[in-house]
Amino acid sequence: MKKLFSLSLLLTFFSMLSLAQENSLLWKISGNNLKTDSYILGTIHMMCPDDFIMHDKVTKVIGEVDKVVFEVNLFDEANTAQMQSMMMQPVPDFLKDLKESEIQLIDSVLKANQLSISMFDMFHPAMVMSVLSLKSFNCPDMMNIKSVEGEVYALAENKELGDLETLDFQMDMMSKIATPSYFYKYLQNFDEVTAMTQTMVQAYNQENLAELSKVINDPRWMSPEVYDIMLTKRNKNWVESIPATIAEGKTLIAVGAAHLIGDIGIIKLLQDKGYTVTRVLN
Repeated sequence: MKKLFSLSLLLTFFSMLSLAQENSLLWKISGNNLKTDSYILGTIHMMCPDDFIMHDKVTKVIGEVDKVVFEVNLFDEANTAQMQSMMMQPVPDFLKDLKESEIQLIDSVLKANQLSISMFDMFHPAMVMSVLSLKSFNCPDMMNIKSVEGEVYALAENKELGDLETLDFQMDMMSKIATPSYFYKYLQNFDEVTAMTQTMVQAYNQENLAELSKVINDPRWMSPEVYDIMLTKRNKNWVESIPATIAEGKTLIAVGAAHLIGDIGIIKLLQDKGYTVTRVLN
C-alpha cells in the first residue's frame, strides 16, 4: 500500500511538472504548406523594470527570423509622431453626461493616484486610460518602464518590420472603449484592478496562460463589450492576414498575450485554419 501511495505521489508530481512545462508564451506555427516555420509571441505592453523578464528562447527566435510583426509598429517614426499628435487632442466636454456623483468618484480616485481630472481637458481619453493602466502596475518610477515589444524591437535590429493593423484603427478602437461610463466603472474597481495587475504580471512571467485567462476573463478587468472590441474582432481580422505574412518567410508575430487565449484566441483560430501551432518550451 505504501508503495502504491508513493507511486501515486510520484505520478502526480510528474503530471504537475508536465503541465508546468507546457506553459509558454512563444508558439511555433508550421504545416499547412508553409515553406518554413514562423512564431507567435504573447507580449505584455508595459512592466516595471524589476519585474521584466526576456526568456532566452525568445531572444534565440528573434535572431533566426527574417521579419518581426507587431500589432502596430509604434517604432516607426511616422506612427510615433501621429500617435503623439492624437494623444494631445482632448474630447470636448468628455464627462458632461455623467452624474455629479460619478464625476466626484472619478476625481477622488485620480487624486488618490496623484493625477487630476483636468487631464481630460488636455489629453485624449486614450492617453488618460494609458496613464491609469500604468498606475495599476505600481512601478516606482512611471517614467522608467519596460515593454516586451520594446525589447523585441531592440533585438530585431536590421530585421524587416511589419504590423497587423494601422494606428488609425487602434486609436478608433481606443476611442470606442474609453467612454465616460468606462472610466467610471473602471475607477470604481481600481483597487481591485491594481491587485489583478500584479497577478497578471506574475502569471505572465511564469508563462501561465491558464492564469492569464482567468484575469482576462474577469469582468472587473474587461467587460464583455470591451472583450469583443479589443480581442474577438481583432483576432478574427488578424488570422485573415497572418497566412499571407508567414507564407513569405520566417516571421515572429508579437501581440498582447491576451490575444493567444481561448476559443477565439489566435492559437485556436490558426489551428482551425489547418496550421500546427505548438509550444516552444526552450
